Amino acid sequence: MVYCKCSKKYIFLCTMHLQDHLDEKSEADHPIKILYKKIAQDHKADYIESLHILLNITESTLNVTKLSLQSAIDNLKNLDMNIENYFNNQISSLQKMIAAVTTENKEINIPGYERSTFADPSFKQHILRVKEKAIRLREKLTFNIKEIVEFLPNIKSNYQEDVLDFNGNANLDEHLYYFKKETKIFVQFNLDELTQKTYDMNVNEPQGTIAAVCQVPDKKVFYCGGHSPNLNTTYLIDLKTWKAEALSECRVRCQTTATYFNGFVYIFGGYSGSASLNNCDKFDLVNKRWINLVNRAFTTFSVNVLPYPSFFILTGYGANAFWKYDIEGDNYQRLSYTFEVCYNLFFRENGIAYFITKKDLYVCYDKDGNNWTKSLKCLSMDCINHTSKPVARGRNIYFVSAHTNQILKFHLETLDLHLVATI
Repeated sequence: MVYCKCSKKYIFLCTMHLQDHLDEKSEADHPIKILYKKIAQDHKADYIESLHILLNITESTLNVTKLSLQSAIDNLKNLDMNIENYFNNQISSLQKMIAAVTTENKEINIPGYERSTFADPSFKQHILRVKEKAIRLREKLTFNIKEIVEFLPNIKSNYQEDVLDFNGNANLDEHLYYFKKETKIFVQFNLDELTQKTYDMNVNEPQGTIAAVCQVPDKKVFYCGGHSPNLNTTYLIDLKTWKAEALSECRVRCQTTATYFNGFVYIFGGYSGSASLNNCDKFDLVNKRWINLVNRAFTTFSVNVLPYPSFFILTGYGANAFWKYDIEGDNYQRLSYTFEVCYNLFFRENGIAYFITKKDLYVCYDKDGNNWTKSLKCLSMDCINHTSKPVARGRNIYFVSAHTNQILKFHLETLDLHLVATI
């Protein structure tokens, strides 16, 4: 397989540089790339283990579902039998009453005595209420059954859309997204075409830059806060209809990233417009509400996050260390590194994690994110002030800053940072 600098995607033997391909020189601009590579055994073992866990969950879910349905069926059968017996008894009693009244031609005539009669109006109302309850039960059961039946074929597609690649960047972002500063114009920078598309968005106020932004399931973009103006607003932007849904407000915040994980969007720290923050929150996308997390032990902005299956690694401007956030435990552990952190970016490719800050490059090869090594490579330009999620295309990692009006890419072959476009 060959990757040419003249092409945006992988192609097989670019005819424009055929001689370069045939030379097979590592220093050539267009060397031949190997189509297949050996699978790392630890990644293979982890993947097999995750599939076995998924298999066990699926089998257990089937058993519980069948037992639940059988129990519901048994209860409905008992209800059906009890209702039939009840109504048969009432019908028999009413038939006897009708027969008795039909044959009677006289009644007791004693002063002060009143004959008791069957209270048919109240009985009628009672019977009609039973009928209404039965109809509501039928409608509810029909709706729930239909909901389950319609959901089953979508499980696979929903799972695939929601799955995070922990050998890659572990985000759902397909392109780069931002608002033009102090406008309501939303921009998608298409990384397949390297072109931008703009949309007049139905937001309530002009938007700022360096907001917390990430793509979430169902082709939507989560956009929270912003700088200039400083905002506490939150929106969910539908990439299919290009319409925005206003969500509940958070806090005035900018200069921090948003990270999607398992139905929630996590935001750590940031800047309020006057001071750095140590407040941490997550947004529940199902119930559409904010949940406060434990505050960090350090206060910082320009926070970037690298997700792992059960924890995040994060840092920020002036934190001068990496921190590991336990997702389930909602607590932090400081990793034993001390170095200067300015504007920064985490990303990952083929299980290898990278971190850039200023012109420095750090690399981590282990799957737990514990051992980071500073590269001898000095980047040709500084990392910029941004809150973009990294998006991979070919051998490039793209990110954007509407604050500095730049789109950059990190090239995984040259291990260097390059300006792609000024926006």
